[in-house]
Amino acid sequence: MDQRRVEANRNGLLPCVKHKKKEEDQKVDPSSWRNLSWQQAFMSKVASAVAKTPVQIAVVAVTLAVVAASIYGACFIRISSDPYDYLDDGAVVKTFVRQYNRHFATPGYPSEIIVDAINYTLEDFEKIDKVRMDSTKLIEHTTRTVYARLRRRPCLYPRARPASPT
Repeated sequence: MDQRRVEANRNGLLPCVKHKKKEEDQKVDPSSWRNLSWQQAFMSKVASAVAKTPVQIAVVAVTLAVVAASIYGACFIRISSDPYDYLDDGAVVKTFVRQYNRHFATPGYPSEIIVDAINYTLEDFEKIDKVRMDSTKLIEHTTRTVYARLRRRPCLYPRARPASPT
């Protein structure tokens, strides 16, 4: 079927398009290079060089080397999307994260609260509530203290300067 298309001078992509009849392929004669442009002369030399077996082997070797390097790079690519990298250098959040990572580098130790056989009396619930309130107060105090320390250090907490009148 394709042979009939070629003989009828039909386009390969759009068979409904018919090309004009081509004259015989013009072969480049080395004596006629003077009449050709320098691009045509260069490409005809490249074409004759690529037709040789050693050059074809070299082209295949280079292609395989590029494919191998691409596969190697794709297998060992490292992707990191740390939001810390996108923060401005003077941002309070970046300062906080830097200080937090310095002072709390490890996640700490796990803790568990095991409750066993509670006598449901008012005294027990008051003790539990006292522990809960103390831990809440401790968390609030720690948060206020850290924030106050950040505010006292002007190098860590950039303050907005009033705009100078111009």
